[in-house]
Amino acid sequence: MPKSDFEDDIINNSYQATIDKLDNLPRLPDTTNELIKKSAMTHPSVPLGSGINPKYRYDKLAFSGEGIIFTFITALLQDLYPEIDKESASALRTKLTSPSLFSALSVYYNLPKEMTISRHLQDKVCHSIKSTSEMFVAHLGGLYYAYEKEHLDASNGERLVGSTDGTQKKQSSQDKDKSKKKKLNTGIARPALKSRDTNIADELIQAESNEVNHIQASSQSYIQLIPFLKAVFLPLAQALHDPTEDENRRLKAMSEGSKAELHLLLGRDKMQMPIYTQDKILPEDGKGESGLNWRVRCTVIFPHQQIIIREEGIAPNSKDASNIAAYLALQKVREIKGNSGKRKRGESDT
Repeated sequence: MPKSDFEDDIINNSYQATIDKLDNLPRLPDTTNELIKKSAMTHPSVPLGSGINPKYRYDKLAFSGEGIIFTFITALLQDLYPEIDKESASALRTKLTSPSLFSALSVYYNLPKEMTISRHLQDKVCHSIKSTSEMFVAHLGGLYYAYEKEHLDASNGERLVGSTDGTQKKQSSQDKDKSKKKKLNTGIARPALKSRDTNIADELIQAESNEVNHIQASSQSYIQLIPFLKAVFLPLAQALHDPTEDENRRLKAMSEGSKAELHLLLGRDKMQMPIYTQDKILPEDGKGESGLNWRVRCTVIFPHQQIIIREEGIAPNSKDASNIAAYLALQKVREIKGNSGKRKRGESDT
């Protein structure tokens, strides 16, 4: 099996274990509109014909589903972790919107077995992380458009009833106006709107009304999805959030150049250079080196004071881990040396 196929196989999806650890995930809502449901549950390998609305195509439903989740996750993380920095929030959002996580959710909700797929692609599609991830977001997109259509149909029905009543009232009003004009006509008449101008005005009002109705229906559809999205992604966000990773990102930003600064400080005082040791931290699932981190230890020795400083940094690469370890050691060195180790602004390095 080629490496790309191996990595795309759901058997190697580490997020499956994350989903399995969660309790009481909500039931997946069913799409009430049969046409949209058929589109969401039919793989592109099976043609649906030309009668389907383009925005209800499988790929477009998946596109919309991804956008809905992205918007929801952004708001969720803002409320759930208001104190974390942008980079940490973005990293957590990337996990929560990854194809691997969507694929694990598809498998959990049994979508691969319920999809209509061309027979010769059945096995390949159902074992692909990419393909199964699209099943979940397409189903979510289908739910969104089914809800939107329900709200639009209800709104249009209300408008139809209202327009019938309005026509009767308008006709009654016009009859009264004609009666008044006969009594009050002075021979000076205002120029009446031409029929074409009246039609254009009516069309503009109708277009604006349609747009407002569509926006309201879309908003209501999104609101209707929120309870399900929250019940799924809130526990996932809590499970995938690692405060240690947040702290390491903060240290990475602060430690830029610290290794060189530590060496310069020790060199000025003719002290021994730091000793660095490093090792790999393999991911918990132990599958390959995806999620691998490096741990680097920095040791600084003060021989006269018989003091040994040991600090360690953890990062996805040894360079960043070394900088973090050096940064932490540098802070301890400065504490021991007092303020003498801090360079004044504008002080030369030579």
